[in-house]
Amino acid sequence: MRNQTCTDQRIDRGNQLKRGLLIRTISIQLVDLSLSGCLLRSTDDMPVGANGELHVDMGGKKYCDAVYVTRSLQLQGSGDGHDVVGEFLWGSRPDGGTVRSKVRSIVPH
Repeated sequence: MRNQTCTDQRIDRGNQLKRGLLIRTISIQLVDLSLSGCLLRSTDDMPVGANGELHVDMGGKKYCDAVYVTRSLQLQGSGDGHDVVGEFLWGSRPDGGTVRSKVRSIVPH
């Protein structure tokens, strides 16, 4: 999952608004999928409110979808393990390359 966080900062020079984008790649284990979101397990904490892209390889084909982190829980007795709940962002209709489209083809609706 690529975790993306955008920040705004005011700079003293003329009060110009500068934006920055921080991108990091996080290894995850996909625990569960539904039509609306996913449950991920990771050694990295992901803050609630973070946006990212979930990249999944299923059956030799790659799928990608935008995800919004709604819950992050540190697992007890697992050191640095975290369960992360992600909600799919519906900025567009799911096409053949999205995780949502793959779940739709598997899950009866």
